[in-house]
Amino acid sequence: MKDHAEQLQRLKSELTGFTLMVAHDLRAPLAGIAGFAEALAERIGGDGDPKAAHYLSRIRSGVTRMDALLTGLARLAAVGAIELQCGVVDLGALAEDAMESLRAASPQRAVVVEVQQGMRACGDVRLLHTLLENLLGNAWKFTAGCPVARIQVGQRPDGAFFVQDNGVGFDMAMADQLFVPFRRLHPDDEFEGVGIGLASARHVVECHAGRIWADSQPGERTVFWFTLAAPAA
Repeated sequence: MKDHAEQLQRLKSELTGFTLMVAHDLRAPLAGIAGFAEALAERIGGDGDPKAAHYLSRIRSGVTRMDALLTGLARLAAVGAIELQCGVVDLGALAEDAMESLRAASPQRAVVVEVQQGMRACGDVRLLHTLLENLLGNAWKFTAGCPVARIQVGQRPDGAFFVQDNGVGFDMAMADQLFVPFRRLHPDDEFEGVGIGLASARHVVECHAGRIWADSQPGERTVFWFTLAAPAA
């Protein structure tokens, strides 16, 4: 059993290293494509063939999309590369910190946020910060169209933590696809993203021997629940 666990860990490390290498090495040719596209745009000029301009626009859009996917891939792999350093973590403080960053990035947003104080968990503070960044970033994004956006972070009596919002929600028939990397339940023209945040959240929770799941009512609310190891005595 020990040999099998060690083999799995070795394979996981190799896959993480390979993923990071691929994400890094693909950036050079991608930058080359972007550079040649800009050079071609300058050569054609503003009065060039409208079709050529359209093709260049599609190339630029594809490069931007590919760059975002590579960034997401690298972030997902980086989560798996971290060696856990566990201690007692104040999840309320991490949530407040994540919300500060979101507010600073979008100061025009008025969002009512409620964070329960005194929430403790045993885990790696870096990974748990990533977890809350992703879940709160998800709530922040999908409440963008709400007249009065509300986000709540708390813990229920049985110990499960939650992040709830009153955003657009999703069809629960698609819930099994929520945590699949690069799988998105909303069109790009409605909400930007590459589908990495929730996959990263699941990975962090599973690293802490926990479980994550969601419940949603379209147009009303979405709740992400997750469990973690109990705090040290």
